[in-house]
Amino acid sequence: MEKTLRILVAFLVVGALVAMAGCTGGDACADEKDQNARNKCYFNKAVADKTPDLCEKITSNDQKKQCAEQAK
Repeated sequence: MEKTLRILVAFLVVGALVAMAGCTGGDACADEKDQNARNKCYFNKAVADKTPDLCEKITSNDQKKQCAEQAK
């Protein structure tokens, strides 16, 4: 009985982790079809969330530099 309970708890924990990864791991900007729209999306998200790492996904060097400055 105790072994069955441990296995059940393990499955529940793994399931919860997979569900959380699915909810938080998406890249909404990647869905943009146009490169300029993707760049703008990454720029806006990086500045709004103060995450300069996201600026690295921008392909335009000028936008990337401006993004890094504003996302600090």
